[in-house]
Amino acid sequence: MKKINNLVFGVCWMLLSVVSACETEIEFNGEERVPRLTVSVVAVAGSPLTVDVSASVFFLDRGDEGYTAPLDTVQGRVRVFVNGSQTGLEAERLPETGLFGLRYGCSYKPAPGDRIRIEAAFPGLDAVSAETQVPLIPRFEVTAVSPDNHELTLRIQDDASFEKYYSLRVFKTYEDESGAYDLPVIFTSNDVIFHKTSTGLADLFDIGGSEDWQSVQLFSDALFRGKSYTFKIRVQDDEPVFVELGAVTDSFYWYATSFETLRDLGGFTLFVEGVPLYSNVSGGYGVICASAYSSVKIEW
Repeated sequence: MKKINNLVFGVCWMLLSVVSACETEIEFNGEERVPRLTVSVVAVAGSPLTVDVSASVFFLDRGDEGYTAPLDTVQGRVRVFVNGSQTGLEAERLPETGLFGLRYGCSYKPAPGDRIRIEAAFPGLDAVSAETQVPLIPRFEVTAVSPDNHELTLRIQDDASFEKYYSLRVFKTYEDESGAYDLPVIFTSNDVIFHKTSTGLADLFDIGGSEDWQSVQLFSDALFRGKSYTFKIRVQDDEPVFVELGAVTDSFYWYATSFETLRDLGGFTLFVEGVPLYSNVSGGYGVICASAYSSVKIEW
């Protein structure tokens, strides 16, 4: 036994020596990216507007702050322009942190149909801007409820001649000493309009905790554009729930699906195939998008 152990030890030592001897430094000869402003906005109809701002960092320059660079919050400005107004609403820095950086907000609550332009300017970086339009509140109804198997029949009235995008989620509401909150509920469907099992929007837009929105389904009206469409879902919960249908902008949809593709390939590491994330921010990175929701309460 002692000879076998010595032999194993010797082989391991040889392997470690070979691995150590093969370690070399590789010089990076690619293009180095300069820092740019990154802006993330989800304008939700009826909710106060918030703007998340950060600065990108070239991956070889990552420091203690990760892949973000410090911003001058004294001279930096974030402005919101609504429906072509030439006078922008000044957004103020909020105490909570945003998605990877700073968070700004204003009292303005987007309304369905509003056209919104965001402009951000910080010293040492190129100014950025982007626009989006808040969708109209989608029309849908629950036409049948089956308490035995928790199956719901839903009908969407799609009234647009152009391509539209939707989100669907099911949730419960609770309230404790800290306030009211939503708890997502898993649902399933075999309908052809759903091409993915889940979309983790919490990772994209900083919505709730890590488990929130895991049951959100994104889909387009490609199969029923301008028509009424009926489909079924099955809810995995015995308590009363809310079914929420959202109309989302194309920028919302394409950013979410590109992020999902990247995550399916292994996430943000150096050893996966590069996947370009969708961006509609001029002069920088990020996404400006919008959504509008309607919901129905279901009592089993």
